[in-house]
Amino acid sequence: MKNSLILNLRAMLARAQVRIIGIKRDLFWIPFDVLLPLLGVSTFVFIYKSLNVPDFAYAFVILGGAMIAYWLNILWSMASQLYWERMTGNLPIFFIAPCSINSILIGMALGGMVAASVRAISILILGILIFKIPVDFSNLSSALFIFSITLIALYGLGMMLSSVFLLSGREAWHLASLLQEPIYLFSGFFFPVKVFPFIISFLSSLLPTTLGLDALRPNFDFRK
Repeated sequence: MKNSLILNLRAMLARAQVRIIGIKRDLFWIPFDVLLPLLGVSTFVFIYKSLNVPDFAYAFVILGGAMIAYWLNILWSMASQLYWERMTGNLPIFFIAPCSINSILIGMALGGMVAASVRAISILILGILIFKIPVDFSNLSSALFIFSITLIALYGLGMMLSSVFLLSGREAWHLASLLQEPIYLFSGFFFPVKVFPFIISFLSSLLPTTLGLDALRPNFDFRK
């Protein structure tokens, strides 16, 4: 039992290490990986400005833009990963390895969290500084707890979707593209989902990002 646990922990850390080391493989791309998504987020901020929306709403966009980094990592580096491994011939090695496939997927999730956090934290910090968004640090511990729970649920969803993408075969790429934009809308990355009718808001709350973003936004809301 102990040896099995150690084996799975080592497999998990080894799989996470690959993705963490990959961040340093080509540092030249990090500025582009941060600045280009920030341009897209800034577009929504300027739209809010043109509509004379209160300043606190800018934080909704910046926070949503940071969370998009994790969602894209879920789609392209978690959900579709087993499909790409099958295409490259590595999938049989995963299944015949003496460790659990879940430990490999958890390792992918941990490494993906670190890689996506580089982009997400950079977008969050630059967005706050550029658009001068006030942040309430009085509930920092609860915000970090909510953020951690959201990531665990989100990457758990990615682990579940990996089986769906693996079964979909060549349609995995199209499935990932299909899910990308609808999740942007129904998870409320750029606005609270309560603007939707009740039934749509209820269905949207089944996604981890929806509840996580709604719980995190009070830390950026200075209307009180």
